[in-house]
Amino acid sequence: MACLLPAARLPAGFLFLVLWGSVLGDKLLVVPQDGSHWLSMKEIVEHLSERGHDIVVLVPEVNLLLGESKYYRRKS
Repeated sequence: MACLLPAARLPAGFLFLVLWGSVLGDKLLVVPQDGSHWLSMKEIVEHLSERGHDIVVLVPEVNLLLGESKYYRRKS
């Protein structure tokens, strides 16, 4: 039982990094906020799309920064 305790304390990020190479592309739904939050998220969305994920971005009808892209499908 004592040998299991240190393994239980590994951070979740470590598990994420170990599994990173074995994850297959899947579908993602992104609901961003207009403004600087989207500017930060856009790079991540593009990177995930390059890795094979099918991404749909839900945007409000009136927005300033959420334009069309080859990396994701845009739905209002």
